[in-house]
Amino acid sequence: MVYRIDDTTAVSTLPALPTDNISTPGYFTGGSTGGQAATRVRFWWLNMVQEELATVVLAAGLVLNKSNNGQVLAAIQKLISAAVSDLDTALSAMIDNCVAGNWALGTTGYQVVGMNCQISDLRPAFFYVDGNKTQQAGGRLGLYTDITALQTSLTAEQATRADQVASLTASVDTKISGNGDPAYSDAFVVQISYRPSYGTVYANYEGGAVTLASSVQLNALQTNLTAFQAQQADQNSTFSSDIASRVQTNANNDGTNAPITLLNFFLETGMLWFSANGIQSNVAQTNPGDGWNAIKNITVENDDGTLTVLDTTGKTNTYQPCSANIQSDTVSVTKMGDLVIQTFEASISNANNGGAGSAVVQLPQALTEAILFTSGNALGGTQGATDWIPSVNVFPTSLTEVTIYADNLQNLNWTQAVTVKVLVVGS
Repeated sequence: MVYRIDDTTAVSTLPALPTDNISTPGYFTGGSTGGQAATRVRFWWLNMVQEELATVVLAAGLVLNKSNNGQVLAAIQKLISAAVSDLDTALSAMIDNCVAGNWALGTTGYQVVGMNCQISDLRPAFFYVDGNKTQQAGGRLGLYTDITALQTSLTAEQATRADQVASLTASVDTKISGNGDPAYSDAFVVQISYRPSYGTVYANYEGGAVTLASSVQLNALQTNLTAFQAQQADQNSTFSSDIASRVQTNANNDGTNAPITLLNFFLETGMLWFSANGIQSNVAQTNPGDGWNAIKNITVENDDGTLTVLDTTGKTNTYQPCSANIQSDTVSVTKMGDLVIQTFEASISNANNGGAGSAVVQLPQALTEAILFTSGNALGGTQGATDWIPSVNVFPTSLTEVTIYADNLQNLNWTQAVTVKVLVVGS
């Protein structure tokens, strides 16, 4: 039963709360013989209880009835039922929209009409109805394990990227801030500044500063360099024309001879050189003293590399390439009139160790008439810890070569090659 008091002493509006007799909130008491007074029940407290109960009943849409003692319970049940019903409706709509795809249903989405699970990998898949009302197979959805694996991979990748960023940051700091190699006494760049009045960039380091070239300055330098190169090309062309008019040369490349396009003198070596058909070559300097003839021409035989020197008197001298046995830094050739005196050192291997025990060597300078005298002297060898000096014979084979024999070399147990100094006199 919930009903507002309808006694003839009741008033039509809710009275204001009193401001007197206000004490600490507590509990009712019936009083005691010891002098405790019974708690008075005030009008405002009764109105409070009455309105609390009436508010519950009225909120449920019920009518206050003094003969119905179950109104508060009925009101609470009705309010709960309505709230649950509203929640069910909202949840159902949300589920329908989520599962059926109604969130984007219309021009930008299609309705999901079903889902299943693939037996092969237990991943769910969905089906939808397109704009032509035709059912289509949609995408497959990931499992929780897929998401966790992806998250694990992402976390690992983020850690890797973080390490890379840290490494790159340190590298950039080292390069930009000037933390170079201490082994080269690199200085730490503490500031890079720009001075507008000069248009110049400065790199300030501990102990000083250097000026950096700007792009404007580099462009100006490139422009000047290009202009200089063009000027130099014009000068080279002028020089080439001048040389062509002064030095007798072919006007055109006829396949056998080509015109000289550049002639220069190299101060450091005192050599004259020229360029023709893209090939550069030195001109041999010949300035003989008394008793010497100037060189007129030098040629090299293609087959054996023989060097032939023609002097201004018409006489030729032929020089053979040194044999592999000859130590090139020991060769000496002296001419006394028609005599040619040659000395050199050669190496002979031991037959007991796979060598021949002799050696055929080309003379440093080929003779034209006869070999008059030959001799050889072994400089030394070893047999174990003992020094041995084998006897040596040198026999002319032709005017261009001799054969060197170490007579007792094969009979002794040599462990190394023998160096022989050879003397050849001829004309």
